[in-house]
Amino acid sequence: SGGQQQRVAIARALAIRPGVLLLDEPLSALDARLRSGMLAELARLHRELPDVSILYVTHDQVEALTLADRIAVMDRARLQDCGTPEELYRRPRTEFTASFVGNANLLPVTVTGPGRVDLAGAALDVPTDTAAPGAAATLCVRPHLVGIGAGPNALTGTVTEVQWRGSTHRVHAEVAGHRLMADLRELRDPPALGAPVTLHFASEDAVLLPAGTAPEATESPEAPETPKKAQAVASG
Repeated sequence: SGGQQQRVAIARALAIRPGVLLLDEPLSALDARLRSGMLAELARLHRELPDVSILYVTHDQVEALTLADRIAVMDRARLQDCGTPEELYRRPRTEFTASFVGNANLLPVTVTGPGRVDLAGAALDVPTDTAAPGAAATLCVRPHLVGIGAGPNALTGTVTEVQWRGSTHRVHAEVAGHRLMADLRELRDPPALGAPVTLHFASEDAVLLPAGTAPEATESPEAPETPKKAQAVASG
């Protein structure tokens, strides 16, 4: 129907100008192109109807990040984190949030001093305001903030996987026994499997989290096998 049924249903619901509108996965039956168009329409409606609060339940993180003023992240029916999309993505407070919202490299480190951590013998410069020297912690760096070649906080490892994604390459590497993932603008000459590679990231792009048990490198939870669910609250 090209999303027409969804448009009609939403128009009927908005006709009475409700104080709160509940949308439970309204775009799940649409293909990617139609979903993108409807998502833009919903974002416009949210801006133009500031007196209507929208409770939007979705498995799709793009929808949640696009529409929400605030997002509640839940695991096993328990609230794990709540904040704006930018807060949850750029500065998550827990490993679960970091691994659930988008892709993340999560690496076990030890704080060695102000602004310094150790990763398997490699000294890295990262903000350590929340941890004391000697404390175990988890370093979170988003894959799109990891660069290839020499740079700050450089780590050398071995390429284990290279995925071409059209405009980008996703490079997986093993660094000192840990997995590291980088999303790079399409490479003219991508590294070969088994080749040595140097990856780096800026200090300001790293977030230090309390130590936990999250996986070291997490793929996007948009994959079908991921059972977790994001709930987004968009309020005027």
